[in-house]
Amino acid sequence: MPARQRSTLDREETYAHFEKIIKPFVLNFEDTKSSFKKKSSADLVISLVILRLCTLEPLVKYAPKILQASIYAKLDTLVFWIIKKTFFSHFCAGETLDEVEPVISKLHGAGVGSILDYSAEGAVGTEDDLDAAAERIMETIVLAQDYDSINFSCLKVSALGNPRLLERLSTKLEELGGYQAIEEASAMLGGEDKEALEQVVRRLNYLCSQAERQKLPMLVDAEQSWLQPAIDGLVLQMCRKYNTEAPIVYNTFQMYLKDARGRLDSFLDISDAEGFKTGSKLVRGAYMESEAERCQQNGKPYPIHDTIEDTHESYDDAVVKIMTRLDSSAVLIASHNQVTVEKAVAMIGEHGLTTDHPHVHFGQLYGMADHLSFALGSNQFNICKYVPFGPIREVIPYLIRRLEENASILGGTPYERSLLWKELKRRRIRLSFSHG
Repeated sequence: MPARQRSTLDREETYAHFEKIIKPFVLNFEDTKSSFKKKSSADLVISLVILRLCTLEPLVKYAPKILQASIYAKLDTLVFWIIKKTFFSHFCAGETLDEVEPVISKLHGAGVGSILDYSAEGAVGTEDDLDAAAERIMETIVLAQDYDSINFSCLKVSALGNPRLLERLSTKLEELGGYQAIEEASAMLGGEDKEALEQVVRRLNYLCSQAERQKLPMLVDAEQSWLQPAIDGLVLQMCRKYNTEAPIVYNTFQMYLKDARGRLDSFLDISDAEGFKTGSKLVRGAYMESEAERCQQNGKPYPIHDTIEDTHESYDDAVVKIMTRLDSSAVLIASHNQVTVEKAVAMIGEHGLTTDHPHVHFGQLYGMADHLSFALGSNQFNICKYVPFGPIREVIPYLIRRLEENASILGGTPYERSLLWKELKRRRIRLSFSHG
């Protein structure tokens, strides 16, 4: 074969190799034409307006008080209608599963999976109300049988039990040395608390057992630090029962907490010693405001890292830790931070893993970081959106956290807004208000 012909074939083989193996690990998150190809111009404008409103400090700071005042003045019907047409429609997929299903299909068309999140939390109702909440979550699990693109189920323990109960259990666990003492602490509870905790465990078993039967991983969300020891302990019990063959139950670690790495390490050590698989969802954290208020009230040290750099380091170290043990662990890298996503993508390539490795997923919230989600989806990475739904009055705590997150140092809205503007300009859509 002539040398020139061999050279041409070599180049073609090299290019084909690049297309199949290397190209997916070189993502261009600023390619707005590709990232937003499934978004209409109207969608982009609405997103831009909502994310801009999230940066208005008075709105974020006084949102809870505004809601309380509207209820007192009997204007809540109007106020909730406005919220539903704006913030709710941006950050939530609907109030019922029927409203959510078109969103699942739309995301699937962009190569993005879904995590259905019944976003009620902080339950203070009767046992019947808590059972009803469990049934709503069960509906999301069962629905996953009809959709290949539903990658996970999820729940908040505070939707299945009174937060005050979880707080009292957490206090006992801290006295006993940590969440590992869950059986001992549970036995120490008084009559009513003990019965209530048994109901929480019953609901968790009800949901996790169905998830196990469907081989659908269950994400247990993290909550405020004063509830977390109880949640960690209950998750440990579920992992011991349902993670013997595969990582079905995932615990969530908020890496902005100073003790997060220690808790993650101990969780992995326990799994190694006892022989069950681990699933870990890694987030930076979403309760900065309430954590600060709590510390002011009780005078305890602030549990969150002193600098954003410390949080980034904690998060990235946790990703590295789990990526080195994927034979027995799985990870959901739930991050809106582009640098973190780029590092994780590079690590997948360095470890010689496929983009769709079953133990590595990325996740972002519905209505946020679409440029990351759609770029990952178009390159066949395992990417899914948290898709919250529920009655608007019950998901208000979730919406307030989204406001706080976008207004805080952890938020990325200035960059996201710049990408939205870039794509609108590319489409030659002109708006008159400032994008600063």
